[in-house]
This record gives sequence, C-alpha cells and structure tokens, in this order.
Amino acid sequence: MYKSPLVPLILFLMAIPTTRSAERPQSSLAAQPNQVFAESTDGFRSQFAAIVEAYRAGDKVTGENLLEQFRLPHSDQWFGEHLGTEESAKLTERYDKLFPVFAADLEHAISEALENNETLVTDLKDGSEEPPSKLPPNMKLTGIKAIKEIILFYSSFELQRNGEIVISWARAFTFEEGAFRFIGFGGKPF
Repeated sequence: MYKSPLVPLILFLMAIPTTRSAERPQSSLAAQPNQVFAESTDGFRSQFAAIVEAYRAGDKVTGENLLEQFRLPHSDQWFGEHLGTEESAKLTERYDKLFPVFAADLEHAISEALENNETLVTDLKDGSEEPPSKLPPNMKLTGIKAIKEIILFYSSFELQRNGEIVISWARAFTFEEGAFRFIGFGGKPF
C-alpha cells in the first residue's frame, strides 16, 4: 500500500484553527474587494452598498479597501488619454490631493449615518450634459477640452433622517475597469 507523505501534512493543516483579529473583523465582503459592477444605476448602488455593509459589519479595513475602488486607476494615463498630455501631470497631481478628501468625506458620511440611524441615499444620472451658459459667481470653466469622449455620471447623495433630507451633495464619476471612479466634486468636474 502506498503511503503519501502529504496526507499527514494536509491533516495537520486542516487541524490548525483560523483566528481573526479583534481589531480587524472580517465581513463577507472581504474576499471580493475588486468586484466588477454593471455600468448602471444598480451597479453604482451595489458598489456603494458594499462599502456601507462593510462599515455596518464593523470591518473598517474592507470598507477602506472598497472605498479605494472609487479611485481612478492609472489616473495619469487616463487624464493624458482623455484631456491631453500637457494637462495630465497637473490634473493627476490635483486628483491625488482630492481623492483622499472624497474618500474621507464619504467614509465620514457613512459612519455618521450608521451611528445616527440615518439613511444615505444615492442616485446616479447621466453627467454628460452641455456646460451651463451661466455659472454661479464662485465657479468658472476650466477651458480644458476633451480629446477623447469622457462618459460622466452625476451622483447625488442625500442623508435622510425620518424620511427628511438632512443634507445633500453631488459627486462626478466615470466608469473604468468594471467600477465607478470618482472624477470630481459637484456635477461638473471640468
């Protein structure tokens, strides 16, 4: 009869209990931090809901990893491809400063909503409408022209308490590599 030296090793490994750190609880979402989402309102809501569920489960690490999925991958290449190489470095530098602000704001909003038993509602709309002809006094057009079509989405966020809107804000997104990616504050990032 053949005796495999692997059998005792496999049995030994199966007998080792797995432990989880109390500081880093694991949610069911931990195994899928790089999910692919549909380019639709439901896809956006799924991407957002995964973050909320991680924080609800007390899994801040997974929540932060899922928030990171909103980051535009290879932002320097994306800006160069869509807005030109002369704009790329400037926009990438600005984006690298703005993304952590976006992530921290969203994490804070989610944490506050969960802590105060409030609801955070999202809505996603097409964001490719024409630039406004009249801007508020604190806004100006950048003058940047796209060299490749940019498909934008506009998401409104509402924090609701007992069905009443407490506060609302907007962010702009694009869809790259199977997920929605933050591209700017407000509905008109450029």
